[in-house]
Amino acid sequence: MIYTKPNEDNVLPFEQDGSFYYKRARKYIGKSNYIEALNCYRKAVDKDPDNIGYVLELAELFTEMSFFDESNAVLAYALHRAVEYRARIYFDMACNFLGMQDYDQAREYFKKYLNMDYDGEYADEAEEFLAILELQTSYIEEIIGYDSSFKALYKRARIGKQLLDKGEYKKAINVFERIMEEDPTLLFVKNNLSLAYFCAGDIDKAINIEKAVLSAQSDNIHANCNMALYYDDMGDQDSKDEYIKKITDLIDADDPDGLYKIGITLCELGLHERALDVLKMSLGYNPYDIRIIYYCGIACLNLKRYDEAMDWWDKMLKLDPDNSIAAFYRERTSLHMRQLIPDQEYLYQYQVPHDEFLRRMQFINRMLAMSEDQLIDMWRKDNEFKDIIRWGLDINDDVIKSVLLHTVSGFKDREAERILREFLLRKGESEALRKEVFGLLKQNGIKEPYMAYIDQKLTEVKVNLIAETEDNSLYVSYMKAAELAVKMMKDRYDDNYEAAVRKAMTCYLNTVPQEKLTRIRKKEVWAAALEYYYCRRKGAWGCMQDIAQYYNVSASSLSNAYRRLINTIGYIDLFNS
Repeated sequence: MIYTKPNEDNVLPFEQDGSFYYKRARKYIGKSNYIEALNCYRKAVDKDPDNIGYVLELAELFTEMSFFDESNAVLAYALHRAVEYRARIYFDMACNFLGMQDYDQAREYFKKYLNMDYDGEYADEAEEFLAILELQTSYIEEIIGYDSSFKALYKRARIGKQLLDKGEYKKAINVFERIMEEDPTLLFVKNNLSLAYFCAGDIDKAINIEKAVLSAQSDNIHANCNMALYYDDMGDQDSKDEYIKKITDLIDADDPDGLYKIGITLCELGLHERALDVLKMSLGYNPYDIRIIYYCGIACLNLKRYDEAMDWWDKMLKLDPDNSIAAFYRERTSLHMRQLIPDQEYLYQYQVPHDEFLRRMQFINRMLAMSEDQLIDMWRKDNEFKDIIRWGLDINDDVIKSVLLHTVSGFKDREAERILREFLLRKGESEALRKEVFGLLKQNGIKEPYMAYIDQKLTEVKVNLIAETEDNSLYVSYMKAAELAVKMMKDRYDDNYEAAVRKAMTCYLNTVPQEKLTRIRKKEVWAAALEYYYCRRKGAWGCMQDIAQYYNVSASSLSNAYRRLINTIGYIDLFNS
């Protein structure tokens, strides 16, 4: 807020407290302007983070906007700080699980609430919800035979979809193929299997699977959309046009899932105007869906409707102020509006363009060579530094994520704690990364419990320092050896050696059986082994005896560590993510 004295040119900034933004949020709620209300609630919590009332109302607004995961993240962060609100938090989490249609966890958290506060304010509602859930479960079991094996198939299908989304196509294919062996009638699994084969490069197999789906259900939206994409990739214009007509005929304003799939397909086919129309229809059902808003922004960018594109980016940033992808495209749109860069076609992939991707990766590599004091100073003062760290935690590279998580852990402030805690609430992250974060939180003395998704289930975790964090402390000691190698190799190799060394060590730690992970007596030995491994994979000069001497270790100890690396990970590709 800016106040000025009459007839004076001086502008004096006036810092408002949390109550100011809270009151504004309540006014926006009264007007059903949830986006502005969300912005104000965030500011209120930022100004007064210990006000649990603000936190709970922020979580409630997230729920109202169907941001169920975001709501649970806020509630999980409050759980360890407000014991007196624990029962209420369980109730709110249960409502979020209802919204996500995760009825098993909804039931679990309603029961947790009642166990803590049987005569509480929401007890009647909790009991009513539980009764409805029990009736629903009985109905499903009676009508369609919903048994444990059926639930297990759907759980595995979700895992396969996560693998597909992460780009692990061969693993996804294995998961989907096994499900098909048990139940070949699941058409949505066949669609995902087809897409996995397409992404893996087997387009003939992908097409044959979708033809089988269409023979069983000719109006299957996902199969028709996928076929249009496949024929577009093959350059078969006639077949592509045939399927575009089919999916256009299948547009149904009352089918939100179908609208989303058709809209995204039209985006990928470069039909920007038609895609935008369908996506706007989809927003009628999901007005705050970040991905749909993003696709609308890119469509407007490709249509050179820059003013409209700016509106979409502004909307994204109000919903997610830390979204560096939206911030990038907003700046890029501004450059187009001022005719400072030529018009161009942008891909719809939810990511920054390739040149910007490389720039950010180079920034991360330079960042990792900085001293601890430099990093802390940048964390406090440089917003781009924070943005790129958050961005890096979203890319599909566990090596980069691991390094950034350790970097964040070193800042030891409230924001760093929040980032680490929220990472545990991401679905689909690897068990190895989750273990790392448990260890980092514990080492920093962060209060338990830690809420985390384990096997698709939100779980409260308490870490035993002696027993349960032993693997984490071992992990840290091995990663310290990798960082020593990076430091010792500086100025002697080309620019990509840092990521390659870290990738080798992370791959080793993720592959070696835990019972064979022994304590490091001297980190210089493993650092030397990593440099020697890098040299052998790169085809660069590197004599074992010379490297051992450089690290002041014996050649025999280096050789032993090197053999353990080779026997565990073999000759992996260090130079491609």
